[in-house]
Amino acid sequence: MHKLLFVIFFCLLSFDSSAQSKRIDTIPFTLNKLLLVFKGKVNGVEADFAFDTGAGLTVSNFKADLAFSIQEKGGKKGIKDANQNKSKLQNIVFDDLAVGSHHVTNVKGVSTDMPYLYCANLVLLGQNFINKFNWKIDFDQNLIFLSETPFTQTDEMQIWPIFYRGNRPYINFKLNNTNYTNCLIDLGFNGVFDIHIENPDGKLILEKKKKLNQINPYMAASMGLHGLNKASEKNNFFLDSVRFANVPYQKVLASISESAETKLGINFFRDFSRIMILNHSESKYFLLPRNTPEPYISVLDARVSLKDGKFTVSDIFTGQNSTASTLKIGDEVLCVNGKIPADFKDDCEFLLWMYQYKNPELTIKKMDGTEVMVKRSSLLL
Repeated sequence: MHKLLFVIFFCLLSFDSSAQSKRIDTIPFTLNKLLLVFKGKVNGVEADFAFDTGAGLTVSNFKADLAFSIQEKGGKKGIKDANQNKSKLQNIVFDDLAVGSHHVTNVKGVSTDMPYLYCANLVLLGQNFINKFNWKIDFDQNLIFLSETPFTQTDEMQIWPIFYRGNRPYINFKLNNTNYTNCLIDLGFNGVFDIHIENPDGKLILEKKKKLNQINPYMAASMGLHGLNKASEKNNFFLDSVRFANVPYQKVLASISESAETKLGINFFRDFSRIMILNHSESKYFLLPRNTPEPYISVLDARVSLKDGKFTVSDIFTGQNSTASTLKIGDEVLCVNGKIPADFKDDCEFLLWMYQYKNPELTIKKMDGTEVMVKRSSLLL
């Protein structure tokens, strides 16, 4: 009898363990904050996570450190940000990170007051949490699924075998029939496809597009860990074709600039796939392609930043048909859409307003009272 009870208990225990390992959490997400954001918990307190496969570590900030009782641990760690700037950030430890019912304890991280994350009150969920699980992202339903076991792919899905460098996922790609092995899959990057300025085929394509007048040139300041970088030249254009994991993609929006690391951002996967599976336990990603890619939404011809109580121009489209041709980088302006700096309670409120601005036009009043109606220029094909 005792032997029979032991067998039954063992079977029940095995069944319970198996059920737990196959547990799938379903969590809604939003892209309204430019990043893939969903709810989780830091040290038992609800938090907003920004999903970032391009970050090797999870990143907090001073405001989050206080709210979630995050402790410093050890000295500082050398980090390179999205602008390729190096800095030393404070080491911290998260006692517990949770998404749904899935937890990881004693997670190492760093803390820095990156303006956008600080202002949006986000904790950047990095690869030292992400790659411990498998994920499925449904871009049509705005749902993300999380499991310890791999998700099942369908026959219609493309297979992307990934490899790691510094705990971050990379994929091979082919440009102009040349194979490259250095494309980062960076779901924390609010863009499509950035090409490093030293890529030889990227340079050739850029020069060809310039001769055909098929580029959108900018002077733009990109956001890094410590704020806006100095404005530098940036060129956007559509690639006729590029291959990832030997799968051809046409009309991919590409960008080349001095600070660009070769990487695919969240908008590539949203635009070209309905579902993305990240099976880290197999080192394979899977994409269910869209029948028709999502339409490209062009950026404003000018963007403004707020610092020390002043509005200044930070980005400008410098093409021939730019609606911002009378503006220059660094120009102080009087107001934006009728609002002066004092109308915003702080720099954070304005930064979020500017970065999340979706209207087709923006009115900028110069210091001499002249109004400039800034629009979104269509990318030349």
